[in-house]
Amino acid sequence: MNNSFFYICISLLLFALSGCTSHNEVVAPPEQTPPPFVSIIALPTAIEGKPNVEYTFSVLQKNIPDNALFRWFVDPQYPVELQTSQSFHYIFSEDGFYFVTLEVVDKEISKIFATAKLKVNIRSTLPKLREIRINSGTFEMGKQTEFSENPVRVVSISTPFHITETEITQKQWSDIYGHNPSWFKGDNLPVETVSWYEALEFCNSLSIRSGLEPCYTFLSDDSVQCDFLRNGYRLPTEMEWEYAARAGAKWDTHNGNISSTIDGCLPLDPALDELAWYCGNAEFTTHEVAEKQPNQWGLYDMLGNVQEWCWDWYDAYYYAESPLTDARGPSTGTHKSCRGGSWYNQVFLSRLSARLFYRPSNRTNIIGFRIVRKAE
Repeated sequence: MNNSFFYICISLLLFALSGCTSHNEVVAPPEQTPPPFVSIIALPTAIEGKPNVEYTFSVLQKNIPDNALFRWFVDPQYPVELQTSQSFHYIFSEDGFYFVTLEVVDKEISKIFATAKLKVNIRSTLPKLREIRINSGTFEMGKQTEFSENPVRVVSISTPFHITETEITQKQWSDIYGHNPSWFKGDNLPVETVSWYEALEFCNSLSIRSGLEPCYTFLSDDSVQCDFLRNGYRLPTEMEWEYAARAGAKWDTHNGNISSTIDGCLPLDPALDELAWYCGNAEFTTHEVAEKQPNQWGLYDMLGNVQEWCWDWYDAYYYAESPLTDARGPSTGTHKSCRGGSWYNQVFLSRLSARLFYRPSNRTNIIGFRIVRKAE
């Protein structure tokens, strides 16, 4: 964000295609001769910004026809006159979502032969986060008696990282996006009803607004790449999550083992009741973050309240073959891992080693997230 530039890469190619679309593309309708198509390929900085800053949108493409003119719009009410320039300068005056549209016009016949549109999020408020530094180290990961959690292995985290003290709250979410998707409403309640993809987008948005390097790149086939060397925000891996949640503990919770006599929600489990909102004490709702005891490293709600999205694809047999240092999950899969249990879950699923999984597009009021970033 230092150079305040937005980049739009417009590809004007004569392809024999009826269309080529993605979530950022608008394609000219088919004609008798295949029309050129316009593909917007935007760097992460092209979707986030602040008010009262001048931004430049540029067409980066060689061999643009000599007869091409460009008409830029910021929403329909603010058209810009036809120009030969491939750059467009604009200052957004207030918070909101805007659509920047480009029309490529044949100046000889005044015909629009290609268009492209980009959604831009302008926000002035930066969420306030409290973070805990987690130093590198080793720990015992898993639980031998549970098939998806064994074998128990001594594993290592080689790079220190910061993790948010609490789950991301609804106020922190709305400070970025201006809306609240949660089922249960309250500024200091954890945000929920957000998909894994939306959690990643939050990480990128917050990174950009904070002057950090976004970790995630969204590809056209709905897959996502993560650059773990960047300093921006991201979801924790399962290994990072369990390491931070345990804070040195080797029990089911950081307050001791759960009672083997409790099958379900009641009676209250003595170890769990003091540190987690789960089905035995939550009364069918989320609760404000940081109301229960933190773990030994000062992290709240690592168990209970809402389950937390992790980066990893879920594989029940992954522990048998996973790396012992900085594991990041299988390379492919259909479901993403969640950790920590929720207000809805029973005692047995509210353990430090318990693994749950959902499709990354899933939205439910039992799943939220917290975020990490590489320590300097």
